[in-house]
Amino acid sequence: MDKALSAGQFPVRWVSGLGFGLGYPLFNFYPPLTYYLGEVAHLIGFGFIDSIKLVWFVAIVGSGISMYFLARKLFGKIGGIVAALFYIYAPYHAIDAYVRGALAELFSFVWLPLILLNSSKPVISGIFLALLMITHNLIFLPFVGIYILWSRNIKNIIISLIIAFGLTAFFWLPALWEKQFTLVDDLLTKNLASYKIHFVCLPQLWDSLWGYGGSIAGCIDGMSFKLGKLHIIASLLALIVAVIKKSKIIFILFLLFIFSVFMTTEYSSFIWDRIPQLWYLQFPWRFLEFAALFSALLAGSIFKYIPRYLSIFLILLLLFFNVKLFQPQTYLNVTDTDLTSELEIKQKVSSTSFEYLPKGSPLKASDYQNIEVLPSQLPIANFPGWKVFVDGEEVEFNDNNKYKLITLNFPIQNKNVIAKFTNTPVRVIGNFTTLICIIVVSLYLTYEYRRNKT
Repeated sequence: MDKALSAGQFPVRWVSGLGFGLGYPLFNFYPPLTYYLGEVAHLIGFGFIDSIKLVWFVAIVGSGISMYFLARKLFGKIGGIVAALFYIYAPYHAIDAYVRGALAELFSFVWLPLILLNSSKPVISGIFLALLMITHNLIFLPFVGIYILWSRNIKNIIISLIIAFGLTAFFWLPALWEKQFTLVDDLLTKNLASYKIHFVCLPQLWDSLWGYGGSIAGCIDGMSFKLGKLHIIASLLALIVAVIKKSKIIFILFLLFIFSVFMTTEYSSFIWDRIPQLWYLQFPWRFLEFAALFSALLAGSIFKYIPRYLSIFLILLLLFFNVKLFQPQTYLNVTDTDLTSELEIKQKVSSTSFEYLPKGSPLKASDYQNIEVLPSQLPIANFPGWKVFVDGEEVEFNDNNKYKLITLNFPIQNKNVIAKFTNTPVRVIGNFTTLICIIVVSLYLTYEYRRNKT
């Protein structure tokens, strides 16, 4: 991100180091917001590692703050505090932070409560929906369905979605259209990334061993998928309260909680099988984020009806059992230089994720160990938007080779060769749409501010 911005690329799409040094349009497809935030911290003066740590800190603390405001509106201050702590200390929150290292998904926890909080304000809600999309587009997709169930105001929903899609057109329009030119469909929805082998077994939801491994087929994974015993107990207590007090909102929250849990299990496979768009979510257990959201709200809801002093006891229990989950497996003695070295980026990092290389490229990381670049080739993976200039004139090229390298019809030694990554028509349309939407929303918010002030 930093190198691309320094080269004058905005919005950032192409990264030059990944893809085994061949580069690929990472931010054409991968939501960029958390990395823009990290870049802001870096420009202020923080190093790369410290910038990411700062974004991590904002994500965790920010999620609690956003949940507090939502739960306080629904269940009062005590309910807000309880819900915020249950949200922060949900086991899956620790999984994202300290096991998976999933920064984008970790930050998406911040936006979910704010979207629901402003569901009656479609413009504001639309802005937060947009922020969610460019934070974690995979979480955005199923959350839209949850948002519709929550709001149930068709007019507000339509306005919010129009604003969200308008503000993020620069991202989703190219991502949808240009996905066909990548390895994404070959790598992310098949084999080890297939949703079919990543369902959660029911006993794992109650308790599963805490580990720093990965998700595999079966019920003995290297990572835990527990909801949290206190989260489950509090949710069941909230259901009892809902029945006794005839609370419609608590009952809706409980149904959304059950639905979120249901979607993590193999019992929901008939839904997954029929909605191909869900396949890009890869892991059904990602719905644990929504389960954490609604179980936290349910925990906060019961203190609207029972003695408040019990909240202290519940919070102490939560901290006693769950704080220990929020710690890294180990500490690494590394510097920015270590983690941005050519070897680290071109080999180690690239081998874990290369799904945005051009379609037709090798599907195995081992095939990229010894890439041979011929005298007529540039060490750049071809993708729509590339233009090549030789001695000031644009020339034609092809990518008829194993690695889809930009290849000219003549050797390029002793020639002035410049390759530029330019916007395609769909990117231009997306950028323009986003710009127009930003202007319209800004004018509307300015008008509303002045009207309310007077």
